[in-house]
Amino acid sequence: MNVHTYPTTGEAYDACQTGLPNNEVLLIPFEGVVGISGTWPIAVTVSHGQLHTAAWEVVKAVDFATACALYATTSEAVLTAAKLARESGWALDPGWAEYLRKV
Repeated sequence: MNVHTYPTTGEAYDACQTGLPNNEVLLIPFEGVVGISGTWPIAVTVSHGQLHTAAWEVVKAVDFATACALYATTSEAVLTAAKLARESGWALDPGWAEYLRKV
């Protein structure tokens, strides 16, 4: 799993729109954000900057694999991003954290 580091979430978002492959991990240390690349890059951390956040009220009744699919990502990408966020000491988005307690 590739990790790409950016100085801002805006630059990470732009990279996603200009050829960065989907399901790569985005690391934005200055903003305390870890996310996953895609057409609509999504944060796995509470801090999200210019990345999208998950609409948990929509997906809370589905399993982890389905939640990942709804956000056009993979469980591997979410698990890798979450591990990096935890190692960095950054809080996970509550929705992803709830799923990760179950897997």
